[in-house]
Amino acid sequence: MVLSMERWVGRVAVVTGASSGIGAAIAEALVEQGLIVAGLARRKDRLDALAQKLSNKQGTFHPVKTDISKEEDILNAFKWIKENLGPIHVLVNNAGVFGKTTLADGDTEIWKNILDVNVLGLCIATREAIRDMRENNVDGHIIHINSVTGHQVTTFPNANLYPASKFAVTALAETLRLELLNLKPKIKITSLSPGPVDTEIFPDVFKEQFKKFVENKQIIEAENVADGVVYVLSTPPHVQIQELTIRSVDESFRSEIRLPTRRNQEGLDLGLSEQISRYSVYCEVKKNTMVLSMDRWVGKVAIVTGASSGIGHAIAVALVEQGLIVAGLARRKNRLDALAKELSNKKGKLHPIKTDMTKEEDIINAFKWVKENLGPVHILINNAGVTGSTSLADGDTEIWKNTLNVNVLGLSIATREAIRDMRANKVDGHIIHINSIAGHQVTKFPDANVYSASKFAVTALAETLRLELLSLKSKIKITSLSPGPVDTEIFPDIYKERLKKFIEEKQIIEPENIADGVVYVLSTPPHVQIQELTIRSVDESFRSEAATYSSK
Repeated sequence: MVLSMERWVGRVAVVTGASSGIGAAIAEALVEQGLIVAGLARRKDRLDALAQKLSNKQGTFHPVKTDISKEEDILNAFKWIKENLGPIHVLVNNAGVFGKTTLADGDTEIWKNILDVNVLGLCIATREAIRDMRENNVDGHIIHINSVTGHQVTTFPNANLYPASKFAVTALAETLRLELLNLKPKIKITSLSPGPVDTEIFPDVFKEQFKKFVENKQIIEAENVADGVVYVLSTPPHVQIQELTIRSVDESFRSEIRLPTRRNQEGLDLGLSEQISRYSVYCEVKKNTMVLSMDRWVGKVAIVTGASSGIGHAIAVALVEQGLIVAGLARRKNRLDALAKELSNKKGKLHPIKTDMTKEEDIINAFKWVKENLGPVHILINNAGVTGSTSLADGDTEIWKNTLNVNVLGLSIATREAIRDMRANKVDGHIIHINSIAGHQVTKFPDANVYSASKFAVTALAETLRLELLSLKSKIKITSLSPGPVDTEIFPDIYKERLKKFIEEKQIIEPENIADGVVYVLSTPPHVQIQELTIRSVDESFRSEAATYSSK
C-alpha cells in the first residue's frame, strides 16, 4: 500500500509549536516530503537550529517566532507567510501546554494560559488558515493534534484543566467539520488523539520514570505521531480521516507510576492515567510516498466476515494482494468462489467458507475448518453487518433480532473464537471491528433505528475487549474502524438511484478506502495499536437529501 503525498509537494504548511517534540517531528516529516513549512513557536533559536538541520531536504523550513497565546503574534505570522511563502494548504495545530494546577485551589493565570494556547490560539490559527484557503480556492487540510484526554478524563496529578481544553478541541474539530460542510469548501479537518508521548510537555517529576517506559516501547516518540500526520495527509482528496485515536498495546506503565498525593478510597496509590499511551506507524518514507510494511503478516491467516461483497470483498482483496492466507466467510458461496478465482494469481490466497453469521454453529464450524486446514488465526476482520428497514415505534421483531444477531452477537462469537485460537497458539494477533460513525453518534437515517444501537454496542465491545486483553496481559490488538456512508449493498434499494450521483461525485467513499485503512492499521509495529480510525467523505451534502426523503 503506497500513500501519496505528491499533491502537497511545494505547498505551504503551517505547524504550530514547531520548536520541539511532536511539532518539530511533524515539521521535519513534511519538509522531507517536499513541503514548504512555516514553523511557529516562541523559541526562535530552536527553530533556527531546525532550519539548519533541514537545509538539504526536499522541502524548506521557515522559522517564524510566534507566541500562540497572543492573537497579534498569530495574525502577524500568517500575514508574513502569505506575503513571503504563498497560499496556505496545510495547518497542523500542534502547540499545547500542560500547566501544573488544580481546580479546587488553582492559579488563574495558569488556567488562562492553557485556554489561550490550547483552545483560543488554535481557533485563531484555524480561522486565519481557512480564510486564506477560501480566498485562494485551496482544498486544504487542518489537523488538530488532540489527545486521548480530549475524549475521556484521565487521572493525572495537578493537570485538571488540560483535559477540559482537549475536550474543547474535540468539539472544535467536529463543529468545524459541520461548519465547512455547510459552507461547501472541500477543506478537510482531522482530530489526531494520542496519549502522552516523550516530549517536554511532561512535568520534570516524571522524566526519569518515563525513560524506561520509552525504552520499552510503552510510551512512543514524537516521530510516530509525525508518521500519522503523513498518513492522514496521504488520503485521496474526497476522503478525510475524521478521528485517529492511537495508543500502545502494553499500558503496564500506568500501574508503575506512583502519585503519592493521590489515593483511592482503599488508601492505595493511583496510577498515572486511566487511558494513556501512544501509537506509532512503522513506515518507510521515500520522496513523496509513504510505504507501510505488511511483511510480518505474509503467509499468516486472516479471517474476513461478510467477504462476499462491499467492504469485506475489498478487504479480502487487499489482504490477499499483501500475501495473506484469507478465509472469507459469507452466506453467498457463489460470490466467494468467484472472488477466489479472481484472486488466484495474487501473492496470497482466498479460501471461501459458507457461513451464516446469525448461526453460532456455522461460525464455530468455520473457525474449526480454518484451524485444521489453514493454521493459527492471526487476524480477524469483523466486517459482516446488516441494516434492516424497520422502526422502533412499530418495528418488526425478527428484523431487530437479525440486526443484533449479525452485528453484535455474531461479532462477539467470532471474536471469542479468534482470541481463543490466538492465545492457544501464542499469537499476538489483531482484531478489527468494522464499526460505523453511527456507532458514535445517532444519525437521521430512516427506518434503520436498531442499526445505530447495534453499532454503539460495537464501540463498547471494542473498548471493553481492549481493557479485558490488557488485564490478561495479552498483546492482541483491537481496533474500531468507523466509516461514514460507503458505496455498498447495505443501503436499501430505495436509495440506490438517489445515491448514484453522490457516488459519482465522490460524496460517498468506496470500499477500497476502508480496505486501505485496514492495511494501514495492520502495518503498525507489534507494540502499537490504532484504537479508533474514523473515515468519511469530505462532502456529505447527500445526507440532507436522504433526511428530506425520509419524511416523504
